[in-house]
Amino acid sequence: MSLGLLLHQPWPIWDLRSAVFPLGVVFPAQYIAHQVGVRDVGTLVFIGRLVVAVLSTVSIWLVWLVGRRLWPDAAGLAILAAGFFATAKLTVAFGSSELPRPVATVFVLAAFAALQRRDDTSWRWAAVALAFAASLRFSEAMFVAAALTQLVLERRYRQAAGLILITAVIAAMLLGVADAAYWGEAFHSLRAAFDFTVVQRLSSRGFGPPWWYLVSVGQWSTLPLAILAGVGLRHQRSCAIWVVVPLCALSVLPHKEARYMIPVVPFVCLLAVEGLRRSIQFDAAARRDWLPAALVCGLSLGLIHDVAHYRLPRSNAEVQLARTLFERGETPAALAVEQAWRMGGHLYLPPVPIVDLDPVMMRRDGYLAAKLTTGTWVLVDRRSLSTVQVREALIGAGYHEARNDTDSGYVLWRP
Repeated sequence: MSLGLLLHQPWPIWDLRSAVFPLGVVFPAQYIAHQVGVRDVGTLVFIGRLVVAVLSTVSIWLVWLVGRRLWPDAAGLAILAAGFFATAKLTVAFGSSELPRPVATVFVLAAFAALQRRDDTSWRWAAVALAFAASLRFSEAMFVAAALTQLVLERRYRQAAGLILITAVIAAMLLGVADAAYWGEAFHSLRAAFDFTVVQRLSSRGFGPPWWYLVSVGQWSTLPLAILAGVGLRHQRSCAIWVVVPLCALSVLPHKEARYMIPVVPFVCLLAVEGLRRSIQFDAAARRDWLPAALVCGLSLGLIHDVAHYRLPRSNAEVQLARTLFERGETPAALAVEQAWRMGGHLYLPPVPIVDLDPVMMRRDGYLAAKLTTGTWVLVDRRSLSTVQVREALIGAGYHEARNDTDSGYVLWRP
């Protein structure tokens, strides 16, 4: 979204994406770089990820800050909580991605930190932070429910009402302006997301049962941290609320993914430290010599488990193919590509007409023939070529296999 706007090469994308994140977070840095002469698309992508990396690192400091307020007489516990979060696999793997949740986590933690002050002004900053978080990624609105639950249980009713009002107004302003600027219509992405997720009850990745996040804890945390968080659950009510309420909300939604838990992980880490503190106190009273060794062993195994998942699997092979496909100087009249977004669309491909091929429709008789015009080259995924209809359609149209790129999985066919 940001590069299409910057380079004036728009590419059709899913219209349920909020424009606040690309326009407000990624685009400004890329625009400045472009103004000083950076033209390489790969470098601009790196700059966009660098912004996310810098901002998401702030959340580690915020976890420490919250820990200092939870345990004012034990600075080491705050450092330990920050360490748990800094080494969590979701923090490391997604902290330098192009996704909005690591940045939204910063605002969620800032809101939680503000609410812990319990004065007459900090809750307003919490409302502002929650508005930014919810506008970056719609699902983060679940933390508004967590904040309201905390305020109501603490009998801060006027602050709860004010928080709803301020959050709604600011989020509406952010989303309305950003969507109008990018999509040409205020709240376009919000309506599209609501229709897709709630009205049609569709999912891009499939569905999961309500208990998915509990039985799949290894995908978003570690079992030792989860067990310790369970121990600390009833001793830190505010943190518990900011874990339980979002977890229940995500469990009700049919679409389940581990990355949805990114903003919940810092609160799990805080609860785990509280659980560890309670376990140590229990050990001192009960004199169980095996407990310290068990805790150290369990946390070490959890760290090893997370280290093994620090790298978020991503491949640039398709982009590399797009960059080298026409290095000999030959260019087709048009290029038909199965799932052209995998190659970056117009961002990496030469300025020729691009036809996006649907992998499902390709198996239907007549689809490829209708898409191909004179002089068109075709890039097809090797898996689709295993289908007899696709291969016979290409051969019948007078095409031959010209290049088999094993890294990307694409096969180039030329007339």
